[in-house]
Amino acid sequence: MTCDQHNFVQLHHDGELTPREELEFQSHLRTCSQCTQELAQLQGVSRLLDEAPLVQPLPMTIQRLRRVLRNNREQSVRRLSGWLTAAAAAVLALSFAVPDLTPAQSNSSAAATDFSPVDQFVMLSGGDGSVPDSLVVADWMASDLAEMSRVQP
Repeated sequence: MTCDQHNFVQLHHDGELTPREELEFQSHLRTCSQCTQELAQLQGVSRLLDEAPLVQPLPMTIQRLRRVLRNNREQSVRRLSGWLTAAAAAVLALSFAVPDLTPAQSNSSAAATDFSPVDQFVMLSGGDGSVPDSLVVADWMASDLAEMSRVQP
C-alpha cells in the first residue's frame, strides 16, 4: 500500500485511535480509496468471524486441555517454589557468611568467613554446639545448590 496513513486502518477498525486521531483519520478516509478499501476488507473479515458458528470441542479435547493446563500450573508452582527455597537458603546462608564489620568484632568476623554458616553460628553463639535445624537445612541447601551449579553447564 502506498498511502502513508495505512497503519491507522487497523487501529481505526479496532477502536484504538485517540479522539483527535479518529477525527483526522475519518477525514482521510473521505479522500483515500486505498484506506477505505482496506477498511472495508477488515470489516468484511470481522463480519464473517462474527457470523461463523462456534464449534463445540470433543469432551476428550477438553479433558486433554485441562490436563495440560493443570500440569503447566503444577510445574510453574514447583519451579517457583524451588527458586524461592533457593533464594531463602542463600539469604540465610549469606547472613551468616558476611562478616560483621563493627570495630569490636572485625578480627573475629574476618576469620569466621573461612567457615560454613553452621560453624560460624556455633562460634558466635558461644560454641555450645547447639545449632537450629533451620540453619542446618539452609546450609545443606546452599551446599547442594552450589554443587548443582558446578555440575550443570
